[in-house]
Amino acid sequence: MNTNGYLSNSPFHRLLGANDYPPSPSEGAQVKTLIQNYLNDLEALDLQISEAQLVLDQLNTEHREIDRVITTHQGLIHPVRLIPREILTQIFIHSLPSTHLPVISTSQVPLSLTQVCRIWRAVALSTPSLWASIHIPIPRGQTRLLHLAATRNRRRCLTWWLDGAKGRDPLSISLHWPRALQETYGTRQDFPRTIITYSHHIRELELDLPDDNLRFIINTEPQAWPALEKLTLRLPSLPGDVARGAGVANASIWRAPMLRRVVWESVDDSFFQLPVKYESLKEIVLAGSNNVRASFTNPLEFLVLFHLSPNVETLRLQLTDSEHRDTRISAEQMRLLDHQLTPDSPDQLVLPNLTTLDLADMLYQVDDLQSMLTAFRTPALATVKYSLVDHSPPVSATNPHPFRAFLSSQPGPILITSWTVSAKSMSITMIFECLRLMPLLKTLWVEDSRSLRDLGGGGNGRELFWTNDELLREVAPDDGLLQALLPTFHESQPSYTPAASTETRCPRLERLRLDRTRCSLDGIRDFVHTRLALCTSSQAAPFDVEASTPMNEGVSKLKHLRVGLLYPRPQSDIIRDPTQFSGDGELEADLRALGIDAMILFNDDGTDFRT
Repeated sequence: MNTNGYLSNSPFHRLLGANDYPPSPSEGAQVKTLIQNYLNDLEALDLQISEAQLVLDQLNTEHREIDRVITTHQGLIHPVRLIPREILTQIFIHSLPSTHLPVISTSQVPLSLTQVCRIWRAVALSTPSLWASIHIPIPRGQTRLLHLAATRNRRRCLTWWLDGAKGRDPLSISLHWPRALQETYGTRQDFPRTIITYSHHIRELELDLPDDNLRFIINTEPQAWPALEKLTLRLPSLPGDVARGAGVANASIWRAPMLRRVVWESVDDSFFQLPVKYESLKEIVLAGSNNVRASFTNPLEFLVLFHLSPNVETLRLQLTDSEHRDTRISAEQMRLLDHQLTPDSPDQLVLPNLTTLDLADMLYQVDDLQSMLTAFRTPALATVKYSLVDHSPPVSATNPHPFRAFLSSQPGPILITSWTVSAKSMSITMIFECLRLMPLLKTLWVEDSRSLRDLGGGGNGRELFWTNDELLREVAPDDGLLQALLPTFHESQPSYTPAASTETRCPRLERLRLDRTRCSLDGIRDFVHTRLALCTSSQAAPFDVEASTPMNEGVSKLKHLRVGLLYPRPQSDIIRDPTQFSGDGELEADLRALGIDAMILFNDDGTDFRT
């Protein structure tokens, strides 16, 4: 069949584009006959197309089947099959969430591991440590039947999960009561009873429960908790809520023989009334909501705490003044303090084992805080988080900042490797001073909970900035902060002095996070490239004969960078080539190519680090 030139072969092709020629009756009959012939040809073509499509469908089906067979057989020789079970077990363990306890969900580890194949399921179910920790939100049903069914299923899953630990691994359990759960239809104590069933195997327990459920668990005899090392009471409340936890300080569980760590958040009772061995505590957290006054520590309690718990390793406090409430110190604790504070007592408070400190100042006079911190000695301190909250009095421009005074008062070398500082806690000038005193710092996080789209002091709706008053009180990160982390040339040196002979602030810095900044993209790029160059030069640095050490020794490679920018993404940062687009901007892509785990957010990205 000729499939070309249908129009040119038509006897009427010269008339097809004309509108002024009426065909005669005989010509009209010829046209109708010609159309019928074309319809016959079209019908024949449709039949051939159907036959060809059938052949094509069969070929596609055969192609997919062969492809599936190939993929299936490739699985037989996949390298993952060669991984020994011992190594696969370790991979599974390292895949557990690091920021929260696992939950009962087939989309998350460890349950998701049981959904891959029989081998993975067998390995997962035979690894007790995968099932030794769990977070349990108590379920809620809209009706009585739905609630009873949800409770029964959740308890069955919980029992199956904890039995997977086989009693060989200590358990870590978090039990949470959702605010929306009001009617329990007779199941109020079901989950507390289940927890008590496993009490002999629980090493860490976190509770967020109504008072009656809370007491049901913690009033059990201490002998029921032989392995308990850490107990967390986290009882958050909103303004207007009735605070929870009154009377829990007298519970029997605090006498558990191995208890070494206590987290006391938003608990409406006195931590200082606990029947614990304070001298044995390794971790103490006293914090919580503003409307729960027992969450804060006044100066006298601060002093007592030091003398009660000299071996503490992790400490988190929210400081307040003593004018807002009575002290919670017992008479016996006061006598102990008076006995220790003799005229011959040193005016220093030494915590020799403290490695982690989280300190927040709330409603506290800065001068008093400074005097307290300067008496604070922490020779082993490595990780610090510090903040002055919004309503704290401003730091005087004529007096040293409390945190800087604390650093300056340390008699020996400062070993701090990680520092998180609230952006509102100090000016950028003061953060420079503090950084100079922490030469071993590896991680710096300038924390700011405000959104990148929050105008704050000033802005035009798209590009945000700080007011002059904010600049005096906030870090306000910009290119100046990045430049402060680069080599510092001494005035006596010429500008061309090699970087190897200059001072580099924070030479060990590996991780940097700035939540809200005005840094430029060029400033970020120059900072990264310069730090990488310093790292390279330090690895091949010449030997300084006079100092007997390599010049520029110890400059580490930057590995992790998070920066939130207070302006929209510029056109120059948009990747135009669709074949190279990965969701990153140009700068992110460049930094990742250098081996840096980088994330750059702009205020028009619709997200923040906190989300």
